[in-house]
Amino acid sequence: MNRRSPSRLTFVAPAAVCLAIGLAMSLQLARQMREDLYWTPLDEAPGLSEARPRAEVLVDGDLLQDMVDDGRVAVDGRPLSPGATTIRFNNVDAVTRAQMIILAAATGAGIAFLAAAALLPGRERRPASEVPSDVL
Repeated sequence: MNRRSPSRLTFVAPAAVCLAIGLAMSLQLARQMREDLYWTPLDEAPGLSEARPRAEVLVDGDLLQDMVDDGRVAVDGRPLSPGATTIRFNNVDAVTRAQMIILAAATGAGIAFLAAAALLPGRERRPASEVPSDVL
């Protein structure tokens, strides 16, 4: 029995879908990166001492928080109070990590489907006069 090989459309259609998903996610990520979406809101920004497990700000090798506590940092001639210093975090890496993985997977799958379609042998076209009558 003659076994039919899959047509290129079998691979090109899913490739188009995967690449369209990849393009849509790329556009969405590019738009989101331009916005101030992933920064800690100003009213929720932690003080330097609260942020210390995640970030340290150093000035000439000394912790900024220690310098503020010791009264060594002044603005307009007045020492800063410990509550006057806050820090904001940019969480874009944590938020977009899953989106980047999906983007890479969809794009990779699309390219793999296109490669599979390109590797398929071409179908031989038979003139209509050679097509058996039971096929028509």
